[in-house]
Order: sequence, then C-alpha cells, then structure tokens
Amino acid sequence: MPHLVLARLLGSSTTVLCVLAVLASGNFSEACVADETFGNDTSSNYAVWMHLLRFCAASYGTGQELENWSCGVCKNELSKFQMEAMVTDEKYETLALVGFDPSLGQSGSIVVALRGTDTLLNWVQDFDVIKMIPRVLGRKLKDQNDSSIEKVVGEVHSGFMTDYLSLRPQIISAVKAIRQRSSALAAAPIHVTGHSLGAALASLSVLDLQIEFEDETRPPQLSMVNFGSPRVGTPQWVKFYASHVCRSLRIVHVHDIVTDVPFESFGFEHDPRKYVDPKDSINPYVSHSNYLGVSITYPDRVLAVVLAAQKLIANKITVMAV
Repeated sequence: MPHLVLARLLGSSTTVLCVLAVLASGNFSEACVADETFGNDTSSNYAVWMHLLRFCAASYGTGQELENWSCGVCKNELSKFQMEAMVTDEKYETLALVGFDPSLGQSGSIVVALRGTDTLLNWVQDFDVIKMIPRVLGRKLKDQNDSSIEKVVGEVHSGFMTDYLSLRPQIISAVKAIRQRSSALAAAPIHVTGHSLGAALASLSVLDLQIEFEDETRPPQLSMVNFGSPRVGTPQWVKFYASHVCRSLRIVHVHDIVTDVPFESFGFEHDPRKYVDPKDSINPYVSHSNYLGVSITYPDRVLAVVLAAQKLIANKITVMAV
C-alpha cells in the first residue's frame, strides 16, 4: 500500500507568481500575477474576511430565514445586503446567495456565497473521490476534446463539480442581472466565498466567473476567500486556477481535518495561497465550525461524529501504510 501523505502545507501564505499562459489549443486571456497583499493579515483585509465569513454563516440559515433575511447576522452585520437570488437545487440540496452589499468595499460589492455541507446527501458528495474533467471550465479551448481540456485545465473532484453545476446557471444569471443595471454595478468587484463544501464550490465558481467575464474591455475584479476548504482538483487544475484567479485565499485551521481531504495520494492538491487562522481548537468539530472566532452553526449535529470518525479512519490508514 502506498504511503499516504496526510500532512498539509505549512508556513506562511505563499505568493504564486503566474507567467503568461501560452495555450496553443485555446484562447484564454493572459495569466495573472497574484496580488501579493491579498493574503496579508491587515486590519482592512481582516475586516473583509470577517464580513465574508458572516455570509457563510448566513447561508446555513433556514429557507424562511433567508427569504425574510431574518437570521442573526442577516438582521445585524449583513442588514444592508440586497439579495438578488437565493439559488437552490432540490435534487442536490445545494444553495447559494447572490446579491449586492453596499457596505463591502469603497463603493459596494457583488457577493456570491455558497453553502457548505448541510445534509446527508452533501456528505455523500463530499466523500466521493472520483475525478472528472471540468468541460465547462475548458469551454474557450479551440480543441474541446477531453484529453485537451484535461491537459490544460486538469481534473476536479466530481462531487464538488456536480454540486456546483447544479447552481451554475442561476449564479451566472443573477450576477449578470446585477451588473446590467448600471455602469457602476458593472464595475463593482465580485467576492465569492464559502465554508467547507461551499469553500470548494467557491473555488470552482470564481474561476468560472473569471472565464465568463475576462473578455470584457473592463472585466470586474474577482476575489475568492474561503474557509475550511477541502482539496478541489489535481495539480494541473491548481496551476490553471492560480493562473486565472489573482486574488484567492484559503483560510484554514491546523486541526481542521476537512482541509486534509481528499488525500494528496488520491491525486488532489491545494492552491498554496492561504492564511492559517490562529483561533484554532484541537476538537475537530470546533476547529471546522469556528473561524476567525465566529461560530458557524450546523442544523445537523451529526457532522461532529462524521468528522471524528473520518479522523480515526485516516489515522488508521496512515499507521497501516507506514
């Protein structure tokens, strides 16, 4: 049995310098150079992270709370948020919030917040480690056969991609509807965020939106900050992602075991741009459900048991593999 590498990348946030991507088989725009200040723990950055984390917390609210915008953070810290759409899919039990927040940034920002693991079906998707070629992300390649897309874009976790595709048309439609209202809204930055499963979907969504709008004369500035994200794709996908998404940050806890899956030995890799949240706990449930000192409430408390069992299984496999 091959040795399973369970250790995460440690150390300070890594700046990823991306060079011009010359894609003989495609027509993607120039690759970006990562924003070196985006992951710095400054007071202004921290305030944005905290604001986005509250959207993650809000996404776990009940349907009625979200429709009335009456959850705790909805009524208080996020009271100025103007909901464009609460995007849901009953089959996959996924959800995203899309709207405009005039209090985020100098002139307001568009926000896309994707909900994390909330139901048993979501957990089934989370434990799926089958990869798939993300054809939608390779839609601008001149040669769109699977082998060409995989060579350039890589592969992603099939469960995460399936969940994202269940929301994708409505997310893009809602973002476009906001931007079409005025020149000011068209120029507004777009923040994408999510926690847990929602963090993985946020990575897929921000890349998709970047590709969607990159041919505009003045494309919007896109940013992604997520919390407790699992690994999303293969090393080639991470390379493709980093070359297109300049402003990206994973906020992680050292003891959050969700960030250790799917395992590297299964062919998955993290984008190295991260901030290690010092407000951590050795308890796996607390570590995953509390970020920046804010508790994110789950309707289904079975998550604590699932996380603990997952850690025990991972430790057992590690001992057997050494």
